[in-house]
Amino acid sequence: MLYAGLPLSLLLTVINASILATMQISILGQAMGLGWLLAIVLVTVVRALLVLGYRRARPDQAQSLIWLQRFRVAALSAGVTWGAAGWFLFTPNDIAHQAFLAIVLVGTAAGATSLSVDRPAAFSFLLPLLLPLIVRLLGDGQPLSLAMGAMGLLLLPMLGMNAHRLHRSIVDNLHLRLAAEPRERALRESEARWQFALNGAGDGMWDWNTQTNEVFFSSRWKAMLGYVDADIGTAVIERDSRVHPEDTPQFYADIERHMNGETASYVNEHRMRCKDGNYRWILDRGQVIERDADGAPLRMIGTHTDISARKAAETALADSTLRLQTIIEAEPECVKQLAADGTLLQMNRAGLDMIEADSADQVVGRKVSGIIAPASRKDFMLLTQRVFAGGQGTLAFEIIGLKGSRRWLETHAVPLRDTQGKITSLLSITRDITERKAASERIQHLAHHDALTGLANRALLHERLAQAILLAQRKNEPLAVIFIDLDRFKHVNDSLGHQAGDRLLLEVAHRLQTCVRTSDTLARLGGDEFILVLLDITGTHDATHVVQKIFAALQQPFLLEGRELTVTPSIGISLFPEDGRNADELIRNADTAMYQAKEAGRNTFHFYTADMNARALDLLALEAALRRALERDELVMFYQPKFELASGRMIGVEALIRWQHPEWGLVPPSRFIPLAEETGLILPIGEWALREACQQAAAWHAQGQTLTVAVNLAARQFRQPALAVRVAAILAATGLDPAALELEITESAMMHNPQQVTATLTELKHIGVRIAIDDFGTGYSSLGYLKHFPVDVLKIDQTFIRDAPTQARDAAIVQVIIDMAHALKLQVVAEGVETAAHLDFVQAMGCDLAQGYFFAKPMPASELLQQQQAGLRAGCPGASPV
Repeated sequence: MLYAGLPLSLLLTVINASILATMQISILGQAMGLGWLLAIVLVTVVRALLVLGYRRARPDQAQSLIWLQRFRVAALSAGVTWGAAGWFLFTPNDIAHQAFLAIVLVGTAAGATSLSVDRPAAFSFLLPLLLPLIVRLLGDGQPLSLAMGAMGLLLLPMLGMNAHRLHRSIVDNLHLRLAAEPRERALRESEARWQFALNGAGDGMWDWNTQTNEVFFSSRWKAMLGYVDADIGTAVIERDSRVHPEDTPQFYADIERHMNGETASYVNEHRMRCKDGNYRWILDRGQVIERDADGAPLRMIGTHTDISARKAAETALADSTLRLQTIIEAEPECVKQLAADGTLLQMNRAGLDMIEADSADQVVGRKVSGIIAPASRKDFMLLTQRVFAGGQGTLAFEIIGLKGSRRWLETHAVPLRDTQGKITSLLSITRDITERKAASERIQHLAHHDALTGLANRALLHERLAQAILLAQRKNEPLAVIFIDLDRFKHVNDSLGHQAGDRLLLEVAHRLQTCVRTSDTLARLGGDEFILVLLDITGTHDATHVVQKIFAALQQPFLLEGRELTVTPSIGISLFPEDGRNADELIRNADTAMYQAKEAGRNTFHFYTADMNARALDLLALEAALRRALERDELVMFYQPKFELASGRMIGVEALIRWQHPEWGLVPPSRFIPLAEETGLILPIGEWALREACQQAAAWHAQGQTLTVAVNLAARQFRQPALAVRVAAILAATGLDPAALELEITESAMMHNPQQVTATLTELKHIGVRIAIDDFGTGYSSLGYLKHFPVDVLKIDQTFIRDAPTQARDAAIVQVIIDMAHALKLQVVAEGVETAAHLDFVQAMGCDLAQGYFFAKPMPASELLQQQQAGLRAGCPGASPV
């Protein structure tokens, strides 16, 4: 405020300076006049910039003393500049110019003094401005100049006193204004706040004179109901008549209680009719502000607030809450709220059912830790802490219901916040995963356990064996891997079917489990192969002891479908670390030792030795060579004669396959036929043998030799689809009469799926071939099925013939088989006739046909014809054996 007049003063200064410079240029010259004028303008511009900077400064900066010092320096600079005019622009001996110069300088001094910011600033300007002129006047020497100089000396203190008084007056006025300013500002702010509050709140105001029953209604009060000022008068009925009839009783009751002094203020919510006939919700508040001496109300004022939007929001919220509660209650999963300490705040019906609560009162307000299984409580507490820290999470945990049942639940929890963002509770949605978890556990179990026996499977075996090896290394102890294979288990499947085989495997697994400790691992690799891993042993003695327990456990017969079966195992054992450093090596070497036990006659066990690998490699080489044997035409057919005992004639042959290897020589069937059956090579080899035998028989027939040819069918061949079609095709291709072909099928193969066997045999019989049951007596025949099988021949296994002449029991069995076969109209062939005693015996028993080394060994087709031409006959009466 003190510097408000400075801009005008600076403008006048420039004007005065311009006039003075113009007057003096003609006397003193253009250079001096313009130079001085330029100095005045520069000083004036600097002062103007100073004023502009001051006005732009922040209030706290403007109060700094530095600004006062800057204005004082500016005043001194201006005074010096003007004082230079009194010195340099002085014109000696020219009274008129001297007087003009004095008037200009004195006028400038007087004007500038009235606008000085303070006394030091005033004197900083006055002294340097007037003193140079006074000195020049007094020094001029002329009487008039001396007089003006003397007057200048008198004028200087007068101007100083004037500046002092003026500054004092300004300061006093400022003090008065500053003292009154806070009160005025507070009053203005209070009025502004009141007006802002009324306008911001949107409230209408009413002022009721209870003596005259007149009411002042503000414009806002009327506008709130859709009216203008002229629409509503001042009678109290203007208000009361517009209250909704349903709200009128409570409206009057609340006013009456307040007017009687029962309440500190009047507050009521009611509906009021608007100009358009609709109703709006109003919050009506008021207070009696004046009463008479008796306490009767004289004046009451109040406000109207439109709360229709709030009421609509409350209604919508209530509807939304009701819908949400309905949805939550209908939700099939548990919805609940928990406090930070685990107290249950709310739970829907589905949740109550999950925890077996009959009503919410049983659990709401109580901590849920009581129903959580002990093993899950810590995890549930950590989840709760994480949620109340602002996180969220999912947890699967087990509960124990109020009625004792156990369930697995999965919950997803999030924090529930209020409008300020503060976490007030935990909200979670929980589903029952009991069935899913059980299914997952079942899947996990099936992934690591055998589906039939429940024992560990190959994957779990490798995992546990690897762990056992690490433990054995750490403890520097041995461990044993025992490989168990059931002998001739395939015959059980072939004769009794796979269901019976599965029941046998279950019983075997059960018995094996009785032989091991809980720390050991018993696994089923598949089929009839089991592996046992023994920990904490001292060496071969402990392993041998367990193996002996296994033999003892399996020694007792198994009862299947009314039959007693005896199962024997072949067992191989490898030891860590001698026989392998990892799981694969130990299992492979135990497997090798098991095959050594089978080769040694089965029903025994072998520990692994290094040379067993060589035999295993030989077996692999044998398999590879066998696969190439067909391609390289290394297989040959030998034929063994069959004789009719009654006539002594050779009436047929049995075709027997041989393998002529270029390096190994003649490989016996006992070495490669089991391998062919195991690898599946028996199918192409068997088909080759059938075709070769049929071709040879057809060639003999073409030469006039009407011999029948018997060809063995492996079990896998016999179970081939459309077997009869294949046989018929070979017969057609070779031109052999079907009646000259006899197909030999083992007894055990025929007992597998008897219904299907009957159908296949019927198809074969339909094309005209003969059917023989080979190795009869060694399998598990059912006489009921045998009666219905369309077969022609029974071949008694050589194991019965071998001791029959000297063993009454074997002789009795042979006699029974022959009698039964004849009763069923079947021919009987005795195999393994190797001595004259054998021949005498089978002839005495009434056997029809015989074959064996007593007559001839198997031989190539060319040798057979030579022997026949040399007189090969059965050693019966009247005949001479070769």
